[in-house]
Amino acid sequence: MVSVYRRIELFLTLTACLLTPLLFCVITAVATDQPASGNRSWAQAVVTMFALFFLGAPFFIQHVFLGAGASHIRARGREPREFILNVAITSSAVPSFIGFYYTMTGGPDAVVYLTSILAVSSILFWVWRYRTVVSHRGSSA
Repeated sequence: MVSVYRRIELFLTLTACLLTPLLFCVITAVATDQPASGNRSWAQAVVTMFALFFLGAPFFIQHVFLGAGASHIRARGREPREFILNVAITSSAVPSFIGFYYTMTGGPDAVVYLTSILAVSSILFWVWRYRTVVSHRGSSA
C-alpha cells in the first residue's frame, strides 16, 4: 500500500510541475501588455544564475544520494531513485517560478517563456532518465 501512495505522490508532483510552467505562460500572455520597464540587466543575471542552479542541482543530488547517501534514504523506508526523481522534478520547475516573478515585476515576457521551456524540458529529461521508476518496472515493491 505504501508503494501505491508513493506512485500517486509522484504522479501528482509530476502533473503539478508540468502544468505550472504552462499556466505561467498563459497568465503572462493574458496579464502583461505593457513593455518591459527600465534597464534590468542585473536582474536578468540573477534570474539566469538561479535558473542554472536549480537546473543543475539534481545532478549533484543524484551523485550524493546514489552513492553513500542511499543507505540514509533506505533507512527511512524510501527508494533512492524515487527520492531523486521527486527532487529533480520539483527543482526543475523552480526556474519557471523565478521567470514568472521576474516578468510580473516588470521584466520582459520572453523570460517566462524561456524559463518555462527549460523547466518542462528538464522535467521530461528526468522522467525519461528514471523511466523505470515512473513505469513501475524495476521496483522491488
